[in-house]
Amino acid sequence: MSLTSLNFFLFLSASLAVYFRLSEKYQWRWLLAVSCFFYIYCSKALSVFIVITCISTYILSILIEKSELKFKDEMKRIKAGELNMDKKAAKAQNIRRKRLCIWAAALVNVGMLVVLKFWDLIFTDINMRFSGGAEGFIPLLHIGLPLGISFYTFQAVGYLVDIYRKKVNAEHNFFKAALFLTFFPQIVQGPISRFDQLSPELYNGHKFVFRNLTDGLYLMLWGMFKKMVIADRAGIMVDYVFYDYQNFSGWQFWVAALAYAFQMYGDFSGGIDIVRGAAKMFGIEMVDNFERPYFSKDIPEFWRRWHMTLGTWFRDYLFYPMSLSSTAQKFSKSLRKKGHLHLAKMLPAHISCIILWLANGAWHGAGTQYIVFGLYHGVLTVLSEEYHAKLVKLGDRLHINQKCASWSLFQMARTFFLVAVGRVIYITPNFGASLTILKSMFTARNVGIFFNDGLYQLGLDRPNLCVLAFACLILLIVEIFQERMKIREWLYGQNLYFRWGLAFGLVFTVLVFGVYGHGYDAAGFIYMQY
Repeated sequence: MSLTSLNFFLFLSASLAVYFRLSEKYQWRWLLAVSCFFYIYCSKALSVFIVITCISTYILSILIEKSELKFKDEMKRIKAGELNMDKKAAKAQNIRRKRLCIWAAALVNVGMLVVLKFWDLIFTDINMRFSGGAEGFIPLLHIGLPLGISFYTFQAVGYLVDIYRKKVNAEHNFFKAALFLTFFPQIVQGPISRFDQLSPELYNGHKFVFRNLTDGLYLMLWGMFKKMVIADRAGIMVDYVFYDYQNFSGWQFWVAALAYAFQMYGDFSGGIDIVRGAAKMFGIEMVDNFERPYFSKDIPEFWRRWHMTLGTWFRDYLFYPMSLSSTAQKFSKSLRKKGHLHLAKMLPAHISCIILWLANGAWHGAGTQYIVFGLYHGVLTVLSEEYHAKLVKLGDRLHINQKCASWSLFQMARTFFLVAVGRVIYITPNFGASLTILKSMFTARNVGIFFNDGLYQLGLDRPNLCVLAFACLILLIVEIFQERMKIREWLYGQNLYFRWGLAFGLVFTVLVFGVYGHGYDAAGFIYMQY
């Protein structure tokens, strides 16, 4: 059931109609029911994997909480002289028990994700090398990926770690815990929510508010504009060029890379707008996942604005534990003893950053190009963090006005260029193709495509290319305004005719210029099965 299909809108409308007819006490139960229906409808037999995640997460959350309660009881008994045990030993024992639960969660949930995502990819290559065919040497699973497996897995692990850190309490109602993981708008491609933020929104119930309905409608329509008018149209060019790259060169790749930048943003942020809009109609506020990343002035800022919930997940549950671990602290201490004070301060964080980005690259896929993509952004992030202050000082010495608009535009263009080059690495079928394309991009001189019909030989004819360019311009203008003001509040300051005219205009634009129809897979969100 695609988020842009008529079936989804009928499903959403029916869900809303029943939801607001129910008492607030029972509304969360209805959300669980429709979420289960949605997931089973979309994933069918593969739904068993999210059931395993729900059950294991619930059991382990209770075990972590019980371990903490047991520790508190032991401390009371030690203080009263009823238990012959050292306080440090009791604390260490509690930490071991809780860590065992976290490792069990990683083994079950992350292990399941890794096996389903990478088993066939890795062993197909091994079979080809040793037996000459995809099958034979090691059996393949041929299972496929359940819908949204990465997103609900990360959400489950984050929930357990937050209980371990005593940031939240374990949910004792299994069905409420299951709703947190299966809530249907977020299951397709996020955002990756935190329990303390989303659970009150899900469990408390909501009265019907017309403003929520209109807010959700505007968000969904804007998301569909980005997805169906921009991303799906740009995707035609991207597939046409990069999957038949031998027939293209130079500036043709640069144009396709620009199209890919808008495809990725329109697809992912458009999908997030649709799911946030759907949730808003229920009165449920979900965190935003994008903050106009193409206005970023350096690579670290870009990744703070792009897929923000994944970035904060990696930061809180991987980067900080690695960079602040006892091993990292010992390494830092040894460097300080040798007089390397700057290295002692920065190197553990930089190494953790590189490892984090390698993990991010592996999450995108098992090929060499994905690992190189992760390493590319890891190195750029480290270099940016290391030399940012020095570059600012250099600019001051050269008397560059670093607060003017032209300098900001230069920084944004530089960041966009680096991001676009990085994406070329993993859009291609393999790393060899990436190198071939990048070499052509920086050496070929076929600039003539801008002065003849060369642009119309990249998969889009003149009308479609004009629609794409104009839609991207509209997106850019809207986001410039969003940087400076709250568009939604401004919109509600306008008269009713203007607001509904805008809504009908968006509907008209999507219906007329959206990419859909017979033979087109509108369900193909890029991150749908990551």
